[in-house]
Amino acid sequence: MTQRPLKDIDGHARATHIRILPWATLMAFAGAAVGALVALAMGVGPLWGALPGFVSGGVGFFGVAHGFAESVGRLGARLIYSTGSGTPRRSGYSLAEALLARGKVDEAIITYRMHVEEAPSDAEPCLRLARIFRDHFGDNEEAATWFRRGLGVAEDPGVAHLALRELVELLVERVGDPARALPELARFAADHEETVAGAWAAGELAALRKIVWK
Repeated sequence: MTQRPLKDIDGHARATHIRILPWATLMAFAGAAVGALVALAMGVGPLWGALPGFVSGGVGFFGVAHGFAESVGRLGARLIYSTGSGTPRRSGYSLAEALLARGKVDEAIITYRMHVEEAPSDAEPCLRLARIFRDHFGDNEEAATWFRRGLGVAEDPGVAHLALRELVELLVERVGDPARALPELARFAADHEETVAGAWAAGELAALRKIVWK
């Protein structure tokens, strides 16, 4: 799906860069030294070897180290979160919650997306992603996409009701476009006609129709 420009979600990536930078600098000087020695051995000025050695040593180490760190992080998260099959246990979200609490929003998003990939019928990670985009970035369109996805896969009527309520609130209060909430409300009211949640959806639908069609 298309990602809208977000506020800063790369804090962890920058922290990784800062940790790598001193080592990359050291490797750059080491590369410069080796390059200078090679240049002298070839009978040319040391600068002809030092400059390429400095660049290749620093940039090369930075790229390799950054790629390795990202790969290890993703692999670790996948090993921690993977359940093999079925719907993840609710306790499996604890590490993602901890990442979010520590301000590592980008990592929390990655891990919740992994949950979605591994258990596409589980609505919970969809709702959590929706709340992240709504509350941390004010990205209402991305939040609405995830609320709709959670609503679509929710097997528990209570979870579906919660997803719908949050979606309607988002579209009405934050986006200011109540017409966009009508299709989901109508569908939910028809599918849960004999329930309290269905009655709520029917009431909201009637109220919003008056606003939209006035």
